[in-house]
Amino acid sequence: MVATYSYLEMCRNQNKLAFAQSRSASYFFDGTGYAVIRNIERRGRFTQVTRFDIEVRTLVDNALIFLMVNGTKFFSLELQDGYIRLLYDFGFTKGPVLLEDSMKKFLINDARYHEISVIYHNSKKMILVVDRRHVKSVDNEKTSIPFTDIYIGGAPSAILQSVKSHLAADIAYKGCMKGFQFQKKDFNLLEEPETLGISYGCPEESL
Repeated sequence: MVATYSYLEMCRNQNKLAFAQSRSASYFFDGTGYAVIRNIERRGRFTQVTRFDIEVRTLVDNALIFLMVNGTKFFSLELQDGYIRLLYDFGFTKGPVLLEDSMKKFLINDARYHEISVIYHNSKKMILVVDRRHVKSVDNEKTSIPFTDIYIGGAPSAILQSVKSHLAADIAYKGCMKGFQFQKKDFNLLEEPETLGISYGCPEESL
C-alpha cells in the first residue's frame, strides 16, 4: 500500500513538471478533423514509465480525444457524457480494459481547461489522472504498447470503423486543446502534415 501511494505521489509530481514545462500553443478543433502524429517515438520512447498529457477545454458531451490502433489492438480516450473514459486492448487474453470516472467526480465539459494524463507503468499498470488527481488505475497482463501513430481529436472514417464497436461515440472533438505531450515532449500539431480542421488559438465565441 505504501509503495502504491508513493508511486501515485510521484505521478502527481511528474504531472506538475510536465504541464509547467509545456509551452505548446493552444489549438481549436472545429469538430470536422483531427491531428495525427506518425511514428510518435521519433520524439520519445515507450519506456518503463510511458505517459501522455494534454489539456482540453470544451462544452461537448461526447468526443474522441486520443486513439491508437494496430489491427485489433487499440487505445481510446474519450469524453462520454462529459466524463473521461479510457478503453484499451493490447491483445490481452481477457479482452479490453476499461478505466472511467465511475464516481462522476471530474466533469470535463464545463468550458474550463482540464489536464488529463495517462501513465503506463512497467508495461502493466495503467493510471488515469485528471487535474493532477488520481481517477483510477488498473493492472493488466504485462504487455508493451503496440502502436506507432496517435490520432488526436478524431480519426479517419476507416480507422474509426475498425474499432467502432469499442467506442462510446465516434465523434470528432470540438473545442480547445493545448499542451499535448508524449514522454514530456511537446508536439506542434499544425506542423504534422495530415492535420485537418484545426487552427491556432482558442476563440471564446467557439465555446
